Amino acid sequence: MQNSKAVMTKRDPLAVLHGPLFAQVTSELESYSNVFDKTRSKIDRLESLASGLRHKVCKNQSLWKELESYLRTADPIVEPEMRAMWLMKANWVEQHTQGVLAGGKDLSSLIELNRSCMSSLGL
Repeated sequence: MQNSKAVMTKRDPLAVLHGPLFAQVTSELESYSNVFDKTRSKIDRLESLASGLRHKVCKNQSLWKELESYLRTADPIVEPEMRAMWLMKANWVEQHTQGVLAGGKDLSSLIELNRSCMSSLGL
């Protein structure tokens, strides 16, 4: 069985081209995370989203949607098990993002997943 990290980083153009985007988006989310996650008032969270966070969250969501689309439509050089794992993560991001945008979910879970994925990609 090939090393999945090597497959994703050395041969997968999406990992190579979007690695910097993963890092940038994650950093942008981190800049809001402490305040947003500590805020329990839904109205305060919605105000934070309106003041610029929504754009950052949607940017993260778009990155994951692009990854999902690539995995579903292209013939990526990714083992079937790895493809399934990444698709499950993309689905989770979609659902969790909807909760964040509604003011009910924390950012930290999205950030932790992004960090974990960047690490597995060797980024």
